[in-house]
Amino acid sequence: MAEVGTKTPLLNLDTLTERYTVMVDGEPYELRNPGELSLTAYHNLGKKSDELSKLLDVPDSEFTGEQVAELDRTLDYLCRAVLEAPDDVHKKLKDLHKLQVIQTFNELPESKGMVALVAGATAEKAPEAEEPEISPTGESTSPD
Repeated sequence: MAEVGTKTPLLNLDTLTERYTVMVDGEPYELRNPGELSLTAYHNLGKKSDELSKLLDVPDSEFTGEQVAELDRTLDYLCRAVLEAPDDVHKKLKDLHKLQVIQTFNELPESKGMVALVAGATAEKAPEAEEPEISPTGESTSPD
């Protein structure tokens, strides 16, 4: 068996999750820790964050009613995904509050590594295999 040396470890993993808090009207609510999210959940947050960025880039003069509604839904989705708070707390948060919660989550030290990991994984994603066609009887119609 190899002897464990005194070299600096290449990787140091902590399985204990520390959560940070956000105060809303004097009450503390926990932000989820990025490390507790699955890669799929983190990827979905990234996609929604991209949608939010695109919406925020639309000039005010060109904003449609549907885009305003989509902005509201996207902010709400992202805020609820990262802030553990009751429904009534989420409902009273203004858009700017939600944006601040999302930005705070994204600035957590644990978030920075996840962003790079997910971005790298999706950038090098292999082409997806074609789904086999399913007949109306439920049987695969692929030649295999």
